[in-house]
Amino acid sequence: MADKRTAIINAAMALFSEKGFHATSMQEVADLCRVSKGTIYTYFSSKNELLYSIFDYYFESIKARMELAKRTDLPPKEKFTNLIDALIREGLKYKGFFKMMHRELMVAFRSDIHRLLIEMQMETNDWFRSMLIEVYGEEVRPCLHDAALILESIVNGYLRILMFEKELVNIDYIAGFITERMDDMIRAMIAKKPRTLLNEEAMERVRARYLGKKAPEKTAVRELLNDMKAVLKETDISREKREELEHSLEFIAQEIEKDEPKKFLIKGVLSNFDGLPEMNRYREEIARLLELNG
Repeated sequence: MADKRTAIINAAMALFSEKGFHATSMQEVADLCRVSKGTIYTYFSSKNELLYSIFDYYFESIKARMELAKRTDLPPKEKFTNLIDALIREGLKYKGFFKMMHRELMVAFRSDIHRLLIEMQMETNDWFRSMLIEVYGEEVRPCLHDAALILESIVNGYLRILMFEKELVNIDYIAGFITERMDDMIRAMIAKKPRTLLNEEAMERVRARYLGKKAPEKTAVRELLNDMKAVLKETDISREKREELEHSLEFIAQEIEKDEPKKFLIKGVLSNFDGLPEMNRYREEIARLLELNG
């Protein structure tokens, strides 16, 4: 069962990366992995759940690979190099995932996926910090958070190059190269003791902001707008009407990003969806979240 679920996830990832989330039907996913459409729905209740599962599957795969890389008896610096190498190689296995992320800007409107992204970034930062302490000891602690962020940026930079122009860089040398450059930088930071930009207190504030609180109203509204857009594609209306309503959704999305959104404008634009019963519950929830009827 697990293999079939994984096959569906990989098929969906490939199609979403090439065609886009909204342009891909569940039937196309079923055809690609050679199962019935009904079989997919035994594993995933909706296409939205399938999208979330792709992100979750990728993150769990990365976590498992990183844990394996950490459980070795190698010297700290060599283990550090292996950790970087594992992260890059595991990332390259999922080129479709990164292509999908770049293509699907809508993931930013999903609070559940946004939370997963933050969790993954935080966990990666934790891995790097623990390895830096293992290699350099307590001397690195004053600049630990800055060093971990710089390391993460370097790894991500090379990974992006490998995703699109793999021939430019020899993957067998990247991890060692990054390790040596980080060694040069960190030893200089330890010796010169520069003023740092990040500290533990700042990182804890970030964790509390993104992982310790419920999604704000604006994030919830973004999700609803995204759902409305998906429903709109399946609604039996003229092309002109669909384009008009898509512009309405874009207007609301832009308006809620303002410091003081004009509620009367949002309320008026939502009235464009009168006569579409499938949109009623979304409109009512947006009105409740933004207090449009108050």
